[in-house]
Amino acid sequence: MSADPKIVKDAFLLERLSYEEAAELAYFGAQVLHPRAVQPVRAKGIEMVIKNLYKPASPGTVIGKSKHTRDDIIKSVSYLPNVATLKVYDSGAGYKSGFLADITSCLQKANINIFSATTSQTCVAVLIDEAEIPAAKKAIKAIIGSLGENFDVNPGVALVCAVGEGFGRTKGVAARVFNAVAAKDVNVDLISAGASMVAYHFTVERKDLKNTITAIHEEFWGKYLNNNGANSPVS
Repeated sequence: MSADPKIVKDAFLLERLSYEEAAELAYFGAQVLHPRAVQPVRAKGIEMVIKNLYKPASPGTVIGKSKHTRDDIIKSVSYLPNVATLKVYDSGAGYKSGFLADITSCLQKANINIFSATTSQTCVAVLIDEAEIPAAKKAIKAIIGSLGENFDVNPGVALVCAVGEGFGRTKGVAARVFNAVAAKDVNVDLISAGASMVAYHFTVERKDLKNTITAIHEEFWGKYLNNNGANSPVS
């Protein structure tokens, strides 16, 4: 789907996704496909079709090699709703060798999964499941002083993922995304772009999730849907 239909009433069925697009959507909240399901079929060049279990005769979404016939900038907007931001501060974070690796290693030893990580000259920020806050605090407290000066944890965060192969070949996409979100008076905290050629990830307060998703969907598909109804514009 182009978005979660529980949030966006005009969300439509996607006719086709590339392997890369499907993998990003699966990892960032799309529940109909396991994140690890894409790798083996991509390795063999096998296409797969995702069907509605309750309507097997209806058209599904084909996942395979990219066969875009138009510049589909964004295919879908997905999200993880129950995320927390963990920030570790150190005035020398930008030049201390292995600082990020040490932080992530500390969390991994506590069996804490990291959704994303970003760095600056004074801070390392990682995104974790909100349910793992107690374990993360315990792990980080044990190293503060020897590694990092202080830290904080912010719950109530949602991770938004806008996906489409057009990201890698279209100018001004990020500006359109963030201008649309800003127009809804939503503040964006952490941004991750560039690691994937088909996705932008960013965080917002959970209370702003619905406005964020609908704003992006309207920005990229609103005009088409207003003119053509709910038929899928993506091939």
